[in-house]
Amino acid sequence: MNLFNFPVINIALAIIISWALFAIFCSLVYEAFAQLKAERGRFMKKYILLQLQDFPNGVNWGSLLYMHGNVDLLSRAPGKPSSDVQPCLFAETLIDVVATAHLVQVQRLPADLEYATNENVSYVNGTLANFKKATQTLLPSDVMMFLTQALKSAELNSMQTGALDEGVIYKKLVANIENWYTELTQRLSLWYKKKTRKYLFAIGALLAFFVNVDSVQLFGVYRDYPANSQAITSFYNNNADQLQSDSNNLKILLDKFGTLQKETVLPVGYDFSAIHLAMLDKTIPQPQIHAKMYWFWKIIGVLISGFAASFGGPFWFDVLKKIYSKKS
Repeated sequence: MNLFNFPVINIALAIIISWALFAIFCSLVYEAFAQLKAERGRFMKKYILLQLQDFPNGVNWGSLLYMHGNVDLLSRAPGKPSSDVQPCLFAETLIDVVATAHLVQVQRLPADLEYATNENVSYVNGTLANFKKATQTLLPSDVMMFLTQALKSAELNSMQTGALDEGVIYKKLVANIENWYTELTQRLSLWYKKKTRKYLFAIGALLAFFVNVDSVQLFGVYRDYPANSQAITSFYNNNADQLQSDSNNLKILLDKFGTLQKETVLPVGYDFSAIHLAMLDKTIPQPQIHAKMYWFWKIIGVLISGFAASFGGPFWFDVLKKIYSKKS
């Protein structure tokens, strides 16, 4: 038994394809806004500042890091920090920031510090020496505990070779901080996706209202006019690869949407929106505009479309791939 012979399956398939196309369009609108406002970089900076806030010592190492030339020069404009700070650059810059901080320079080592021990060994390399000094003299805090542990781990790793090699210690210290930064950015990516979903829902609901991407109405159209559901399914079959590969090209997508609009008789676009119909009400009677049930189902349909857009185009394309894999 082929499930794709059932009308309800074809209707559901057409709805999912519609959601995928609409989600791509909403994502493009959001990405344009995010690029303009450097939203991803600002989001990343916000959490870096939170993580590297050192209250006991009265300093924010993240703020000093973003003012450092290595990172600051990556920003395309003031207030628009880069989101593409590589782990190695982050680690090396943070080490340099801590080592050269005025707060560290004015500190004095305890008089009874014994340099003969491995834990308190002094370094010829000025950056390592000052970084070590910071871990020995600054007040305990979460940030300093992390930096201290990163340095101790680097020293222990070097001791395994039989002698303290400053080059090995520095590389291992950089690697330890890189690992922490990589794990943090992975969590930030998840947090950013959750934040993005909220924006996509809002953008999707607004766009769905203004261009009449009403999921309830589309369901009715696909149910009552099977030719439309077949047309949008054929459109997806013929353009699936290109839609995904060119999903960041607005012109190509608009051309594709225009072609789809010509091949179907879907009530999508500003001419079909409630706003446009309400304006026409002055010259052409539109009784449904004044019906409570019309607005009830319109709001439901718009919210469903916004919810679908919040998942993003890739999610729906993955769903479609799974559906078609079962079909084959």
